[in-house]
Amino acid sequence: MKQKKYQKLLPFIKAPEFAATKKTERRKKSYENFEENNTALRTAPPQEEKIYSVGEFLDIVNQSLSQIRVGVRGEITSIDIRDSYLFFTLKDKKDESLISCFMWRKNYEVCGVELEEGTELTAYGKPEIYKRNGRFSLRAEMVELVGEGALKKAYEELREKLRAEGLFAKERKKPLPDYPCRIGLITSRDGAVINDFLNNIGRFGFKITFFDSRVEGIMAVKELIKAVRYFQKKPVDILVIIRGGGSLESLQAFNNESLIREVAKLPVPFICGIGHDKDVPLIYYVADKAVSTPSIVAKEINKSWERAISQMDFYEKTIFSRYAEILRKNNYKLDNVSLRIKEFYLEIFRKFDFYQQSIKNYILNTAHAVRHENYRIQRITQELLAKFKNGLNKTRDALDTAEKNIWQNDPTHQLKLGYSITTTNGKIVKSAEQVRKGDTLINRVYDGKIKSVVE
Repeated sequence: MKQKKYQKLLPFIKAPEFAATKKTERRKKSYENFEENNTALRTAPPQEEKIYSVGEFLDIVNQSLSQIRVGVRGEITSIDIRDSYLFFTLKDKKDESLISCFMWRKNYEVCGVELEEGTELTAYGKPEIYKRNGRFSLRAEMVELVGEGALKKAYEELREKLRAEGLFAKERKKPLPDYPCRIGLITSRDGAVINDFLNNIGRFGFKITFFDSRVEGIMAVKELIKAVRYFQKKPVDILVIIRGGGSLESLQAFNNESLIREVAKLPVPFICGIGHDKDVPLIYYVADKAVSTPSIVAKEINKSWERAISQMDFYEKTIFSRYAEILRKNNYKLDNVSLRIKEFYLEIFRKFDFYQQSIKNYILNTAHAVRHENYRIQRITQELLAKFKNGLNKTRDALDTAEKNIWQNDPTHQLKLGYSITTTNGKIVKSAEQVRKGDTLINRVYDGKIKSVVE
């Protein structure tokens, strides 16, 4: 391409608008390097020209053009769809300029846009020159409709189509699992939404698998589909897609048919946390749970765990209450014994009070009566204590005697003295007449049994 033709073409090459990711930063840098090199080419002093073959020259041009990623807006004037690819022509409404576009069929199907003549759209891709015929064209990777009216029309048509297929039916929606542990997260690494989600997710030992993806514009579709397919094969309990709010155009990736169908194939529940006001993306309808912000998504995941903690507190109180009730029931006899002891001592105290009152009455008469009654009270108290002690001693002696009798009459104790117990057919032998020749005898001695036969 000669310098004049390049300068004529350059104003129509639009710089691409990239999302703020590492990959797109590299693309920006490549584009800036390309601009800088070609600026130097245009301003450099003329040198001796090198002669190239046509193929070599076109390879050099295409290599330079491949570093450019552009978005071209126009109206479709013609379209030819083949088995694996399609051609279409875009026209500029202002000056009726034309550009031919080539697109692979698989990329076209991912876009979820129905192309026809008269449709205004933006095609994203890179320019190139086809070597066979020298034709300049745009190799489109993604396309999206232009204009709010066209977007809303496509939105309504796709929504009715998917609703008719039953993708939005309530019976298809999977309930969120109780106590999820493994969470798949799809969003952009850049931005505040991921921090909003992580700041609100509970500290319940979640294992979060993160997939960095664009979430803005039509160019995000491929990355979102790749991310969903990744989690279709990953062992997660819940898949989450989050991003902030935006206009219908900025949320266009979440109205993509291919993405919605991939989400519908998920074997696990899917939560959609896309900020929206009046524009509800279609992925909202296929989600098992859809909320408006990433923080609410985190709170939905926390619910079962927070409910479990509340139940644990309730069960703890219930266990302690029942344990206390069991203690009360098992201590009933002990309470009765305590009551009897208390009544016994209360009787003593009543008697003591009686005698004390009697002493007070006698004190009013004479000091002698006081001393006499005091002596009497001491004597009675000693007698009561002596009787109580005597009763305890008798009880202890009776228990000792019973223990000795049990020990002395214990059959196993007698076996220690050399005695044995003989049985035959499970009956104790008390007389020689109980056995016959050939009977088997079992002699039990202190440390074992002896088996013998009667001869």
